[in-house]
Amino acid sequence: MEGTTLVAQCIDFFGNEKKTSLVDATSCKNISNVDGDLRCVVSQRPAPQKVGVPVSDIVSVRDVTIGGVAGKVWRIDRPNVWQRTTDYTMIGFKPGDRVWFKAGGCAQTGRSGASWDEYLWPQGTDSPTMYAGTAYIQMVTGSSVRRIGSLMSCQPFHVPIPNPGESIGFLTLGYEDNDYSDNGYWKHDNGERDQCKNVGPAWVEVTVLPGAPVTRPVAYSPGCKPFDLVWDINHEDFNGLPLNARGFLSCNTRANNRISQSCVRRPFQTASRSITPSWASDAHLRIPRPTFTGR
Repeated sequence: MEGTTLVAQCIDFFGNEKKTSLVDATSCKNISNVDGDLRCVVSQRPAPQKVGVPVSDIVSVRDVTIGGVAGKVWRIDRPNVWQRTTDYTMIGFKPGDRVWFKAGGCAQTGRSGASWDEYLWPQGTDSPTMYAGTAYIQMVTGSSVRRIGSLMSCQPFHVPIPNPGESIGFLTLGYEDNDYSDNGYWKHDNGERDQCKNVGPAWVEVTVLPGAPVTRPVAYSPGCKPFDLVWDINHEDFNGLPLNARGFLSCNTRANNRISQSCVRRPFQTASRSITPSWASDAHLRIPRPTFTGR
């Protein structure tokens, strides 16, 4: 120990010894070596034998002060990549919280050939639509899971005051694939283009700082093309039809002409690559006739 900091030599994911430390170790009840780093672990789950690691979803937490504001950094090591979504109910949020995402590492996709891909920005075959980590917080990040890389371009997220009868969600992480049976952290390779060379299992960090509560932002329905109609999914008419829908292009922020974080951006593919312009997709969305109020 060096004061309240624990210093130790730990074995990393590749079997190498490295020096690591944990600050404020005396306040931690469960200190574990996680892939070569000491973590203050608050939760973990046994992993299926086929995925290559004994435990997964290792949740740890540490204190942080940013701009004079004290908050928490939640970290998930070896997030579940063998099912579409996984809930982390111990990671909750309060109105006024500001939330940032960060992620890295790699995961086994199970495809033939070099089969490890980056968790945040996969570069392998089918990576435009598969093999990326996703996240979702109800009422905060949109209406469904989105790629963490996409969320990072919109942060920080502000947790709003919920409407009567509603509640703020907890953290949900996910993974994009069409076959989850062979995913995990087994038989490491460097991946296509050496994207995973000397890179261990995936991880996600969620930084949460308290702040003044804010009113709930508009939660727009998905849109893709400039003239697609989008509407607030929380304020439809009594028949459940779109109320006062607006053109998707009008969701651009005035400052930099980017699509608002409330509007969903989806990539489309060309023969050689995936492109995500400020508004683009493969087809207009078809919606029922909307209702309009006013004059």
